Order: sequence, then C-alpha cells, then structure tokens
Amino acid sequence: MDFIYITDIARKFSDSPNDTIKSYLRNSQNLEYMMVEEQLHNRILLKYFY
Repeated sequence: MDFIYITDIARKFSDSPNDTIKSYLRNSQNLEYMMVEEQLHNRILLKYFY
C-alpha cells in the first residue's frame, strides 16, 4: 500500500507548508475524509480511540 503525506505535498507546492497544512485541517470535509480512510485502512490504530 502506498501512502500520501500531506506534509510532502505542502512542501512541494507551497512556500509556507505549515500554513497550507493548517488550512487543510481546518476544512471539516478533509477531516471527515481522513477519518473514513482510517476506519477503512487502519483498524489497529482505531482500537485505541474507541
């Protein structure tokens, strides 16, 4: 399985990657998407949160 890291994307396409990541995480739809991805692909991690 390949992984996509938002930090790598932000570093490549932005002069201020920290601000880019902050903006990305403020969007509730992005957070919902990341949660669905975790539920589908990371069962081990989720057992610690539920």
